[in-house]
Amino acid sequence: MTVDDEGPPHGDGADDPAGPSEPADPFGPDDPFDSHPFDEAWVAGALHHEPSARFREAQAGWDRAEVEREEQEARAWRQRRRRRRRGRALILLSLLLFSAAVAIADRRPTETTTWATTSGDTTSLVLGGRPTAAPASSSEPLGAPADPDASGGTYAFTATQPGSDQPVTYDPCRPVEIVINDREAPPGTRAIVDRAVARAATVSGLQLTITGSTDEPASARRSAYQPKRYGDRWAPVLLAWTDPGEVPDLGGDVVGLGGSVSSPADDGRPTYVSGIVLLDAPDATTILRRDGGAQQVEDIVLHELGHLLGLDHVGSEDELMFPAGRKDVHGYQRGDRAGLTRLGQGTCVSLL
Repeated sequence: MTVDDEGPPHGDGADDPAGPSEPADPFGPDDPFDSHPFDEAWVAGALHHEPSARFREAQAGWDRAEVEREEQEARAWRQRRRRRRRGRALILLSLLLFSAAVAIADRRPTETTTWATTSGDTTSLVLGGRPTAAPASSSEPLGAPADPDASGGTYAFTATQPGSDQPVTYDPCRPVEIVINDREAPPGTRAIVDRAVARAATVSGLQLTITGSTDEPASARRSAYQPKRYGDRWAPVLLAWTDPGEVPDLGGDVVGLGGSVSSPADDGRPTYVSGIVLLDAPDATTILRRDGGAQQVEDIVLHELGHLLGLDHVGSEDELMFPAGRKDVHGYQRGDRAGLTRLGQGTCVSLL
């Protein structure tokens, strides 16, 4: 048999009318994936490999180190913030302490400090009843003003007689007794008080007499009749060294209170029968530390004694009864003296 060069080789199925044979299907005619195409993304993902256990352990260590570093930085930041806050707090505290020190140092009467007072028929002072009417110790005034003709200046009275411009006064025929509560008195102030009382007596002509000490507590609301303490008579004037804790009216710039209360005499004329002079001991202590402090404390006592005897505040800065201390005004001035002179020339009363 010969070979046809243009025909298929022998044995390759050239003579098979069906053509060349196909490879055998391993799954046979029932291949379950025959109708499902491949997912190319899944195939590509299959090429990514999971990190090894050693790599994962190393990565976890790096992560822990990073967390610890961040926590350390956070702790350091919080510490720095606390230090800054403490620093600011210390600075603020220092400023507050400094301000408080300045405020304490400056809490003292100055040349323009108000000398607020009670006065005359103030509602703070009360009669508290009345003693058995007693005659005067003399039918004539016990003293005379230093200058009976004093006039001029500016002065005003706390209270006047009904329908008159004549002032309400103490009875010049009776001594005006004063007792002192010096429990809180600053050192050296007794001599200041003695001088001031003597000066007020000289100018007015009234017999102002310090009769002794007392433990009567200071109060702006004081009874003029206290039989258990002073017997069946009008209580003497109370001059007391105290403080704003005991007498709240002395708070702020107020360094003294002074005034009197009146009662009708047998002729019906209102007449002063008792009163108070209350002085702020802490403020006075501060004033005494300054140059000229003793003189200023004496001026304050004189001012309050002026209220006690019946002088009111005036608008003239040239007078001691101006409601604020002045560095160049010391002692009673012209108007103060004229007013005190009239207050010392009241009418004697037979029974009071």
